[in-house]
Amino acid sequence: MKRLWISVLAIAMMSTPALAECPLEPTAASAQDMEMPEGGEPSVLFVHYGEGLEVTEDTITLVDPLPETTWVKDWPERKVGQESNQSFATFWDEWDEGDSFADNPPNAAVTVAGHHPVIVVLTDITVGAETITYNYELLSGSFPSESSPTTIVIDGILCYY
Repeated sequence: MKRLWISVLAIAMMSTPALAECPLEPTAASAQDMEMPEGGEPSVLFVHYGEGLEVTEDTITLVDPLPETTWVKDWPERKVGQESNQSFATFWDEWDEGDSFADNPPNAAVTVAGHHPVIVVLTDITVGAETITYNYELLSGSFPSESSPTTIVIDGILCYY
C-alpha cells in the first residue's frame, strides 16, 4: 500500500511540473496576512523512502534512498513538491535561529515494511551518496532486526512553501 501511495504521489508530481518546484522563500502572502485556522499554523511534512534501514543505539541510516525528499503541505493551500536530500539537510543549520531543526528537532515516524511505526526525535542528519543517516532519540516502539523498505515521515517546521 505504501509503494502504491508513493507511486501515485510521484506520478502526480511529475505530471504537474509547478508542484515539483520548491521555493525556499515565503510566498507572496506573509504569515500575518494568512487567516489561520483555530490552533493551526502552516507546516510541512517531509517524506524519505529507502530500500533498507540500518539501526544502531543512536543512529538510523536509510539505505539507498530516493534522491529527493518529498514534502506535503495542506494549509493554507495544498501543495506537494520535492527537493534534493542535500537541500533538505540544510533545515538543520541554515535557517534562522529558532526556525531550524537544530533549534526544534522534529518528530518522525519510521515505518519498516511489515512492522509497526517507530516514533523518534531526529537530532542531526548526514546525507551520503547512497544513505541518509540521522541521530535519534527513541520515543516509542522498537526497530525490527531485519532491514526492509522503509518510509520516514518527518514532522515539518513552519515553512511557507
